Amino acid sequence: MSPDTLTGSPTSPARRGSWLVFIHKIPPQPSSLRVSIWRRLKEVGAVGLQQGVWLLAGLPWYKEVLSEVADRIREAGGDAYIFEATELVATRPIEEYANADRDAEYREFMDSCQAFLQEIQRETERKNFTFAELEENEDNLQRLRRWLANIRRRDVFHAHMSDQAQAAWHAGQVALEEFTAMVYQAEGLGAASDGGETGGESSPGGEGTGDDR
Repeated sequence: MSPDTLTGSPTSPARRGSWLVFIHKIPPQPSSLRVSIWRRLKEVGAVGLQQGVWLLAGLPWYKEVLSEVADRIREAGGDAYIFEATELVATRPIEEYANADRDAEYREFMDSCQAFLQEIQRETERKNFTFAELEENEDNLQRLRRWLANIRRRDVFHAHMSDQAQAAWHAGQVALEEFTAMVYQAEGLGAASDGGETGGESSPGGEGTGDDR
C-alpha cells in the first residue's frame, strides 16, 4: 500500500488491531544520527512510548520505512528490531496521543490557510490583478496542498481537526479561483480555462512528496 492511500479510515489496519513495534538502541556518536532518526519517525507519525520504543499502525509502507531506519542504525553499530503485533491492550491512549500530534499540525496548517486568504484579500483590495501575483498565489496554494497531503498521510486515526483542515484548504482554493477570474478580466482575456492550474486542482486526499512539512 502506498502512502497515497493512507486516509485514516475506520477500516485501516490500525483500526483492526495491527501494529508495528520498533525498538532501537542508537550509538551515542554521531549525535546527528539520533536526531535524524527521531525526525524520520516523527515524520511518519510514529508514537514514542518510551526512549527507544516506537509504535506505528501496521501498514506495509510503514514497515518499509522502519526497515530503512533499522538498516541505518545497524550500519552505525546500533541495534534495531521490528515486531508485528496483532493485538495491544488499551490502545485508546495511543490513538489519542497520535491524534493530538496531528491536530497540532492541522492547527498550524489552518493558520497558514488563513494567512493565504488574508493575502488574497489584500491583493484584491489593492486591485493587484497581475499574472505575477497570480503565479505567486498559485505556488502558495500548491505548497499548502502538499503540506496537507503530508499531514493526512500520517493521520491514520482521522484526527478531530482533519475535516476542518480540508475545509480550510478548500476555502483557499475557492478564493484563488475567484482571484484568477479577476486577473483574466483585468487583462481582458475573458475567463480562465477550466483545465488550468486552478480550475483543475484536485483535493489533497493523501499524496505527499515530503517537500512541505
